[in-house]
Amino acid sequence: MADWELIDDDPNAPTTAAAPAAPAAQEGYYDQALARLRTAVLGDAGGTGHFTAAEFEAQAPQTVEWCRQQGLRIVRQVNDQSLAARHARAFERPDEQVVAEMLDDMFGLGPLEPLLKDPEVEDVALCGASDCWIRRRAGWERTAVTFRSPGALRALLNNAIHHTGRTANPRTPIVDAALKSGNRLSVVDEGIADPWPAAVIRIHRPNAISPRDLVSRGGRRDPQVRSQPRQACLSLTDFAALDNGQGLLSGTALMFLQAAVVAKLNILLIGPTGTGKTSLISVLGRFIPEDRRVIIIEDTPEIHLPRPNTQRFVTRPQTLEGLPEIDQAYLVRLALRQRPDHIILGEARGGEVFHLLKAHWTGHAGGLTSIHADSVEDVFERIRMMLQEAEFQTEISEQVVALWVAKAINLIITLKQTDGRYCDEIAAFTGAVEGTVPVRQTLFRDDPVQERLVCTGQHLDNRLNVKLQAYGFDYGEIVAQARARGERG
Repeated sequence: MADWELIDDDPNAPTTAAAPAAPAAQEGYYDQALARLRTAVLGDAGGTGHFTAAEFEAQAPQTVEWCRQQGLRIVRQVNDQSLAARHARAFERPDEQVVAEMLDDMFGLGPLEPLLKDPEVEDVALCGASDCWIRRRAGWERTAVTFRSPGALRALLNNAIHHTGRTANPRTPIVDAALKSGNRLSVVDEGIADPWPAAVIRIHRPNAISPRDLVSRGGRRDPQVRSQPRQACLSLTDFAALDNGQGLLSGTALMFLQAAVVAKLNILLIGPTGTGKTSLISVLGRFIPEDRRVIIIEDTPEIHLPRPNTQRFVTRPQTLEGLPEIDQAYLVRLALRQRPDHIILGEARGGEVFHLLKAHWTGHAGGLTSIHADSVEDVFERIRMMLQEAEFQTEISEQVVALWVAKAINLIITLKQTDGRYCDEIAAFTGAVEGTVPVRQTLFRDDPVQERLVCTGQHLDNRLNVKLQAYGFDYGEIVAQARARGERG
């Protein structure tokens, strides 16, 4: 047993610890102090600690107090050793603050504990070790919480779910577990998540909402909810002023698509290989307001989206070591547990299209995805073929496919390529079906004479325009601008 582990219960006992090598930063001293405390409390491979695992996990008040007192002694020892070695304290923070952080690491989730105890916080999301967000009633907010490394964060999360017998690691990268507090934790680890680990804590507050709360707070007229008004960052960019007639889209069409992304319409891009579907998704993704959480799902990382609160999940084939395949269908279901505001699926190729459509028609808005298809007419048969890979026991009829698409997808963008790439059509689905085809309104179409995208002037379905209006936009104004610029077809 190392000499620094000889810490007894007597607060007056002499310090026998040898001075350790001076770490390069305070984090090294902190890790050292925390390791000493863990050994004193639980022991290590070479000896026993003051408490059994069961006693420690019970977290009785006397257990916590013993750990606090022992932590104070250890922190003072480390400070004394640092003073002797380099004439400076190991910690700039007060001893009591350092020990409080150590107890949070020992018994809880470290620097996340204050967030979890905040009664206004509903969810905590971690995109790796340096990007932590909380969700209140008014939306997502970035916090100053960071961790020393991805490995340190993973160790903290694994310690919090130790009682479940589950562990997140590259071999078992996806773990869902209940914390002792009753909160739900979803972790996605290295190899699947980029950055890693990705984690979302859904906070369970017993008896948190009373009948009085339902009628006195939390609605859209609650000043707390509206403390960050949606309209504050939702003005459209004047892309029409930049339009020289030579682009893939017209400036007016791009302004409409910006409004559609902000209003969380579900958008599907179709076209053959090489028509720019992935590039356009990357551009549209940049219109998502920064206070929203985005999950990107891909087979190969291609979508470039430099924005905060963005988490990428990448599929994994079955490995030679016997690790199972993790496909896009699994990742779509996983993404729904990660509290997304927008799900971006690089390209739907198989059974994942069912889970995506189901998510969209049950209220998960803000979807962006692409499908390899030559035309709008072809896409429905393509989707029907993919649905057959979703392990259905019965044949999926064309009518069912049409209904699902009509209810789940709001806009469809068709890209083509002849002499160069161009957008052939931007259309809206009304939600209705005629025979085996969803009813669609062509809002923008390629004019072969002008060789550019023009606005048709057709009215947008009212249910979609209402969604735009909720964010301060109106499709009628888009049409009026196209008319003023002579872009009507």
